Amino acid sequence: MANVRVTGTAFQTATDGPVDLMTLALLSGSRDYYDPSGVNAGSTQPGATILTWTETLIEVNDPSLDGETITDAYVSDIDADYNVPFDVTPDLAVLTYPLIESICSPAPDTIRFVGQRFLTATAGAIGYVIPRLAHYASGALLNGPNMIVNLSAPPANWTLVSHTDNEITLSNPDFTNEEPFPTPGDFVVNGAAFHDPTATTMYYYEPPANISFSNPVDGVGCPPQVANVVPGGNDEIVISGTDLDNTTRFRVFDNLVLDEYYYDSLGPNAGLNPVGATVTVTPTLVTINDPALSGLTISQVQARTGTLPGDIVPLGAEWFGFALVS
Repeated sequence: MANVRVTGTAFQTATDGPVDLMTLALLSGSRDYYDPSGVNAGSTQPGATILTWTETLIEVNDPSLDGETITDAYVSDIDADYNVPFDVTPDLAVLTYPLIESICSPAPDTIRFVGQRFLTATAGAIGYVIPRLAHYASGALLNGPNMIVNLSAPPANWTLVSHTDNEITLSNPDFTNEEPFPTPGDFVVNGAAFHDPTATTMYYYEPPANISFSNPVDGVGCPPQVANVVPGGNDEIVISGTDLDNTTRFRVFDNLVLDEYYYDSLGPNAGLNPVGATVTVTPTLVTINDPALSGLTISQVQARTGTLPGDIVPLGAEWFGFALVS
């Protein structure tokens, strides 16, 4: 059964009234979900369960969404005084299994798998990770059973650094202590198997023909990935994602008048920020406060890592959608 989460702000305290209805637009039609504590609660899509309905999160479980593709999401108040759209770009396929999107090395001897539903897959949370190496060790430490990493009780020398719904990070000093065979150098992780210990399902992620998941365990860092953008306080947007501190700047658009670069207010380029703007950067959250954002609908944010105005946006670093700034 499929879970879908919609995040934002002011779902309960919007000036024009609380959000009572969430509508998901699909390629095949639409689904309606209502606040379980509201007067229209009984009108929710049959078979669906409202898991959470709070100020910042609406989460539903709906078996009928399995295999569907979401194109847009709308939130409305009880009297339909407003209807706020969110364009899901690219369209989101509703999947029930864990999905790997990239592999990177955030620190020496450390490998990170980035994706979705590592905790919320229908079959259960991922309990085992089996990294695939392009070359194996010349010794025995990175071979055989020791490569089956039980996340609840990692084998010798393995450390579970983090395990969230969107990333699993593992470290092992043997990536340095052992040499790859037959060619010495950095180990390369180019695939993985994920396993739910309470089920019999094993998910294999080998390098597909058109996408390369290969990455050396060299600790050069992971590229930033922007997952979502939502309004914050007055004149403010909040960007969520991973490794957002591995950037030089953020480029923000509204499709009409705004095309602006923002820099960490504590970084070396803080003086390049627009007058009056404040930018706070952490690995997972970036807050941009700028009076120029007031009343705009932000439609695109790019996390830039280069130094030239036209540098290439890293894969996965760009966000499309709509965030109306109060």
